[in-house]
Amino acid sequence: MKTLINDNKIAGVHQVQWDGKDDVGQKVSKGVYLYRMTAGDYSATKKLILLK
Repeated sequence: MKTLINDNKIAGVHQVQWDGKDDVGQKVSKGVYLYRMTAGDYSATKKLILLK
């Protein structure tokens, strides 16, 4: 598991890049991962496919 951003942002469009590593800096295996984005009362979970 990895937390990419954990702070408040002003309203607008934002981008986040993930380096394919976990919280301890180890590269994760290829596969299907779920990610969650939460903003106020809104929360969405989506799929991400990591290919190597």
